[in-house]
Amino acid sequence: MSRDQVRGMTAVLGIGLMGWTCVAWAQQGPVGQGLNEAGRAVKRGFQTAGQAVQGGFQKTRTGVHNMEVISRVYSRLHWDKA
Repeated sequence: MSRDQVRGMTAVLGIGLMGWTCVAWAQQGPVGQGLNEAGRAVKRGFQTAGQAVQGGFQKTRTGVHNMEVISRVYSRLHWDKA
């Protein structure tokens, strides 16, 4: 992971933690309901971010695998003249 990705994930986690603590402080009334909805929105954001990270990891893994295969095929064609 790059430094920017780590910083971004840290910021998202910090915001999520703040939202979670706010929800814990105000569980009753309209303010509590609003904070509960905010907490749910943050949770959905984390899930979406997690899925995006997973998708990026899968793309990277596939790219590395393809590079390995292409490299092997090229070396075989280059060195094996028969």
